[in-house]
Amino acid sequence: MSWSSKSKNNYNKIDSRGAKYLKWLWKMMPLNNIEIMYGYRILAASTETTSEVDAGLRGNEYDGLVYTFPFDWDGNLPLLLSKNLPLKALAVTCPAKLHFPSDISGKMSALEMLLLSDVGGEIRFEGNTLRVLSISFGPSLRFGEMPSLTTLSIDSCTSNAFRDICTKAKNISRLELVGGGCATLDGISDLMGLRSLELSCMNKLRSISVLAQCPRVEELIIYSVRNIEDFYCTLWKLPSLKILRLISCGELPDFDFLENLELNNFVCSRTKVASKTHPALARIKSVYID
Repeated sequence: MSWSSKSKNNYNKIDSRGAKYLKWLWKMMPLNNIEIMYGYRILAASTETTSEVDAGLRGNEYDGLVYTFPFDWDGNLPLLLSKNLPLKALAVTCPAKLHFPSDISGKMSALEMLLLSDVGGEIRFEGNTLRVLSISFGPSLRFGEMPSLTTLSIDSCTSNAFRDICTKAKNISRLELVGGGCATLDGISDLMGLRSLELSCMNKLRSISVLAQCPRVEELIIYSVRNIEDFYCTLWKLPSLKILRLISCGELPDFDFLENLELNNFVCSRTKVASKTHPALARIKSVYID
């Protein structure tokens, strides 16, 4: 198998925003094609043999694989994982169906990006190479030191697990928390380099006041989080905030929280606002309100 010039010019860039997307990722990815995920070239293996995939990785034709169910790929992923391959990126939708290594850093020493959904079995995440991690949280997951991790997307994480992760991956700059597991953001102040934060469907979350201790946050996206009680007073304490997107956030009385912000982009969608006019809207470069 060779990576033709036509394939090189046929990249489809995917903004993969978390483990929840992997469940339908196989529907998006054409067979025998290479996709871009977080900047890595990912092969959607289909007709290739295990030997061909091995050769493609060693030949630097792509950086990694997406292994999805119910794809009927005859290749042997566990066999590939047992080899000392330069596998930089791996996306797996149903690792519970595979004999997945519990010590990921030990088995895949070159791994930089890992996306897993529906994790089964005990898996430990640690190492100096892992830069991007997107997972659905489970009680059998363990976290060691991850000093190189800069991007984390985690679904259904508990408050205790989140605090633990923050102490072991302090260089995270892009964070996405999904689901109702976290009741607080305690621990996030350890992420002094945090620049982008997305909070989605976190029904237990009542306070975001700890974000005032993250002065470098430039982008804040809040999706379907409706019970935050200190929303206004916290936003005023984010001096670097440039992008604010509020989607399906229930009800707001007004846009007074914009007064002391210097935003470049503001979105308020599917959110009921009693008063949708405010002088501060005029100085924002890009505004969308519905």
